[in-house]
Parts: sequence; structure tokens; C-alpha cells
Amino acid sequence: MIKGKNGIYGFLFLLLLACEPGYTDELDGKWQLREVTQTDGSTHKVDTVWYNFQNTLFQYQFYIPKGPDGEGDVYHHWYGYKEKEDSQTLKLEFDTELAPVDHFLKSTDWSTSQRTFLIEKHSGNKLVLSSEGKLYHFRKF
Repeated sequence: MIKGKNGIYGFLFLLLLACEPGYTDELDGKWQLREVTQTDGSTHKVDTVWYNFQNTLFQYQFYIPKGPDGEGDVYHHWYGYKEKEDSQTLKLEFDTELAPVDHFLKSTDWSTSQRTFLIEKHSGNKLVLSSEGKLYHFRKF
């Protein structure tokens, strides 16, 4: 995660990059992951993961509720970049310049810091992405 003074400068730099005049994207905003359909057809409900898009920026955010042992109840996030190659192809990449992303990846289903998704369905409040044989169902948050 981006931490400390360098992390703040890095975030501000990313924010400035995202402020390209006239650039808009229908994916911009916060999307809550609701379910994941696995390659075998099984479906897993999710409600503690969000993908946030703003211009060329991307943030992966998840929440760990407090467990019976008192651990948890925190939000974790990592910043990165979003690129649309065409109207159906979405490339997401975590920023690895400020800190190693390996520890964060262990809490996701990503195996590397880069991932390519196909946009299967998009409406004003629903988004379905596919990657590595899985379907990711989101709602606008």
C-alpha cells in the first residue's frame, strides 16, 4: 500500500495524471463486486471488494470486517492504472514503483500486478467483466 510522505506524493502525481481535460469514461466511479462466477459454474457472493476508476487511474479496495478474535475491521487499497485498448478490453495494472505489491496480491485473486479483462456487459449501474475464465459482476456504488 502507498504509505508515508512518498506515498502521498505518488498519489498526488497519479491524481494530476488523471486530470486530462476532456477525458471521460463510462466506467468512471466506484463499482462494488457482488459475485464471481468460477470456470466450473459455481458462484461466490462478494460484498467487500470495490474497483474504483477515475480517468486513467484505478484503485482496488477491500474491507475485512472485525472477526471474533477482534482482528480486522479495516480497509485495504492499492492504486494503479487503467487502460482501455478498445471498447471491450480493459487493462488494469497496480503501481509497483513505491512498494512491492506481492503482499497485497495475496488478498486478491490476482496472480500478477497486471490483469486484462473483457467488458462483457455494461449499463449505467451494472458491469460484468471476464478474465481468466471467471465472470466478475459489479454494481455501481
